Amino acid sequence: MNNDTDTARLRKLDQDQDHHLHPFTNLSKHSQQGGRTISPAEHIYIYDSDGNKMLDGMSALQVLQRYPCCASANIIKSAADDIAPYFQQHLQTLKNHPIVGEVHGIGMLGAVELVRDKHSRERLAPDAAGAVYCRDRANATGLMVRQSGDTMITAPPLICNHSEIDSLVNMLSKTLDQTAEHFNIR
Repeated sequence: MNNDTDTARLRKLDQDQDHHLHPFTNLSKHSQQGGRTISPAEHIYIYDSDGNKMLDGMSALQVLQRYPCCASANIIKSAADDIAPYFQQHLQTLKNHPIVGEVHGIGMLGAVELVRDKHSRERLAPDAAGAVYCRDRANATGLMVRQSGDTMITAPPLICNHSEIDSLVNMLSKTLDQTAEHFNIR
């Protein structure tokens, strides 16, 4: 890779920075540092102008569909037809948890909103502290989840099986229990 570009110069030229967010935009840093400038690409990887190598998700999906070793396993079809519906069905079991306001999802993406009171939809804690606590507990147990505002977000890999989905939902349920206990919700 030839990285003779000047990131600061490229960011000044970024005409759409104030009007368009790319899928790889770090929103918390965007207003202070500007967008990430992607320069070269190589197979399923892209590089930013600082030389950071990243896996490009869309390219990875194309590889899964095009290459015989992956296509024969029907990974995408299996996820769409079997694993994703199973994931969504099991994720919905969390909606009865005392600190869960709503459960949303599509495909292999799930979101669980945390609340102090289901009826009033009062936030679990100010400044998303409840979701941050929940995320940190989940990550400490090996469950990779993200937090956005008062919502926990999970996106299991396409190659999961039913047992792994069961484990993910069980781990998230236990983390919700720990979070409820921490915030004195019964």
